[in-house]
Amino acid sequence: METCLTNDRYVVVSRWNAECFKFNNMECSDIISEILKVGIHNYSFEHELQLKTKKPTPRLSLETVDGKTKRKFQVSWYTKYAWLSGSENLGKLFCYYCLLFRGEKTWGSDGISVMKNFDRKASKHAISKTHLTSQEQFMLLGANRIEHALSEGCRLAAIKHNENVSVNRRILKRLIHVVCFLGKQEIAFRGHNEDSSSINKGNYLELLDLLSREEQLLREHFMSNSVFKGTSSDIQNDLISCITSVLKTKISNELKKANFISIQADETTDVSCKSQMSIIFRYVVDNKIEERFIGFFDVSKDKSAFGLSEILLTEIKNWYIGGKLMCQTYDGAAVMAGQKNGVQAIIKQSYPKRNVHTFRSPKRSQLLREKGFKLPQSCETRWNYHSRAAATITTHFIELKKAITYRDLNLLYLTRSSSIFPIAIEISESNFEIIS
Repeated sequence: METCLTNDRYVVVSRWNAECFKFNNMECSDIISEILKVGIHNYSFEHELQLKTKKPTPRLSLETVDGKTKRKFQVSWYTKYAWLSGSENLGKLFCYYCLLFRGEKTWGSDGISVMKNFDRKASKHAISKTHLTSQEQFMLLGANRIEHALSEGCRLAAIKHNENVSVNRRILKRLIHVVCFLGKQEIAFRGHNEDSSSINKGNYLELLDLLSREEQLLREHFMSNSVFKGTSSDIQNDLISCITSVLKTKISNELKKANFISIQADETTDVSCKSQMSIIFRYVVDNKIEERFIGFFDVSKDKSAFGLSEILLTEIKNWYIGGKLMCQTYDGAAVMAGQKNGVQAIIKQSYPKRNVHTFRSPKRSQLLREKGFKLPQSCETRWNYHSRAAATITTHFIELKKAITYRDLNLLYLTRSSSIFPIAIEISESNFEIIS
């Protein structure tokens, strides 16, 4: 997440971090495939300047057979068409200008892999309006502004402004780290007395003071900046809101990937003795179980089953998970888990639970232990056998034969190493006689 800070206001901008794409030193093996994957709009201005000088021109093995004629890629095309670039991973040619500035789709994102009539197509593209617009933007990228070239004062002012923005970003980054740390540790932000003469100004201010002792940039900011220090209660609340927005976006993206979602709710009371309800979503993403805390909701006005269910139904609707809701979990209170008039019953009316198979159900496992039969193992000695094994087969011969020779059971899938294979063959292919 990138942040920027001005004198009297700040803006938190959520962007992809270019470092994640390993483009800091532009050492990527295939720049074009990475640009198409990431999107040029996710790169910073500095990285766009680096991209301007990194046009890839690999030797591609492109060939198109046209009847008896073979059309092959020619390296000389890179010289003939200064805007031409290639991708080894994709095996295609692109217009580098249109790729960077979203020009013509055929040359900018789809790419050219057919070599037939390439010169004709390239010449036509070179004079198209979209290409010329992209070429103009490419040439102007990083060029000095006219007013800066005419006025040295404007140029120096712009440099100074950019330096201030860079410093402010670093300051705001520290503030965000402090907010995230306090939230992660579940520590209160503010103190009873936050005056400069107070011994304990609260965790937020005290933690910033601790960091400023070791970091000169932060210390100079608090000493010199009289417009924005980032320590007021309003700034704290705004930072929390911005971070919450980013987290909700992440949770929302995870919920879109999840196939099934369960909701957990419970009532609790805060330090001010106000009743509130906590809501948690539980789901599986990329074979990993996730539990995301959604928030606390004030229920002091209406703690009935109807009032609690209204909040839950609203959140289910706001997060668009109604079609994926498969389970709901509450405590044992009658208001929450009541069979007829509880919250779960009301939610079930709007989102009926589907029939979900439960692995190792205690009741089913116990029933299987009581009713199930196990075939005793006999000794491998030729002239010895266990009477229990013979008695079990005799008693349940019909059931065993049905189970083994069941129509849907394909014996071809039974290998020779399977313990059931010899029994299956003998019962299905020969008559079974009991010798008394």
